[in-house]
Amino acid sequence: MRIGNPDHMKLFAQVLVFIIALNTVDAVLTVAWVYSQEAVEWNPWMAGLISGEGSVIPFLIVKNLLVMLGCLLLWRLRTRPLAVIGGFLLFLAFYLVFLYHLVMWRQMLDRWMGSVFGG
Repeated sequence: MRIGNPDHMKLFAQVLVFIIALNTVDAVLTVAWVYSQEAVEWNPWMAGLISGEGSVIPFLIVKNLLVMLGCLLLWRLRTRPLAVIGGFLLFLAFYLVFLYHLVMWRQMLDRWMGSVFGG
């Protein structure tokens, strides 16, 4: 069953681009949190790439490559309802992770402000 018109497909393409953007933000902030010892990587496979003393480049490459390949697969299957639903659910998941990063940022800023200004 074919779904969506060209406008729907344009929206779905934009959602996939936002997923890639949110993933990139998540990757960079995860590196910052892990190296500042504010957090740990939850994914055990990815934790092995980021926990070493070496470069974080393999972590960033693998994380972004996997998400980009997943988005490419969703795009190729865009005429299937399950692929579209999956794409929107994936966007929701990455958006929630982004909000989690904002909460962590706020908590870290509050601790920093408290230590600097004695609050």
